[in-house]
Amino acid sequence: MAGRLRMLRNSRGDNLHTSSIDMSTTEVSFTSCAVECNNLAVKSVMQAYKKKRHIVTMPTKDKSVLYSCRHLKIKEGIEVTYLSVRSNEVVDVEELKSSIRPDTGLVSNSAVNDKLCVILLMEEIGAICRMFEVLFHTNASHALGKILINVKK
Repeated sequence: MAGRLRMLRNSRGDNLHTSSIDMSTTEVSFTSCAVECNNLAVKSVMQAYKKKRHIVTMPTKDKSVLYSCRHLKIKEGIEVTYLSVRSNEVVDVEELKSSIRPDTGLVSNSAVNDKLCVILLMEEIGAICRMFEVLFHTNASHALGKILINVKK
């Protein structure tokens, strides 16, 4: 009985979270925390796309993403490009465009910086990634429920 109640509570929460990002529960995988999610996203993508040997991220990204990038660099020879950090931590879209290469498998960035209270350019970054046909990962855990996020854009 306790397992059924927990499952019911979790499914209600799942529906709440997925509706806030304009997706269904069948399109989203839930993990126990942002660290687990970031590790899963970064490592899984790069291990699945064997010919893609390059990641673009920022040095101020979540430590879990930076550790995953460092692990992939050491263990699998993946190259990592760290975008410059501007004072407001907004990504320079021209630098992003010039950093994406034919072997780039992933661009990883946060939706917001909770320390600087900055909302980053998710739609613009997403459009650039679509243009270059590169997967885009964002940690939106600090933004969920606070700003409008539409993952389809």
